[in-house]
Amino acid sequence: MIKTLIIDDTEEWYQLISKILSSNDFHLTYAENSQKAKGFLKNQTFHLLILDAFIPDMDDWWSFYSFVKKEPRLKNIRVIVTLPKITPEASLEWESRLKIFLSNGDKLIYKPFTALELTSIVSMVMKCTG
Repeated sequence: MIKTLIIDDTEEWYQLISKILSSNDFHLTYAENSQKAKGFLKNQTFHLLILDAFIPDMDDWWSFYSFVKKEPRLKNIRVIVTLPKITPEASLEWESRLKIFLSNGDKLIYKPFTALELTSIVSMVMKCTG
């Protein structure tokens, strides 16, 4: 069973991800903000985080990602960041962060995504788990 924490302020995205992954071997937990997510991470073990890049109570996705990767108990959790299509300018702004992020075996997926795209990304990320 792959314990997965989905962090997204839009319940409709959680419902979609839940529907896509429910036919596989996933146990899903939902947090609509970073504080609730940190509470779950403190008290439970997860194999995968699916993190929306734009959660209102987060400074940015990078600060939450860095928090996870710096915590010894959490650093091996695989992470998929979901985000809307971004402009070339924003892409340049994120370039150094993305290099670090992707070098850890974690992945990005752009909204809206298909069931095939999500399951493929999840499969790739979980294969990186050692």
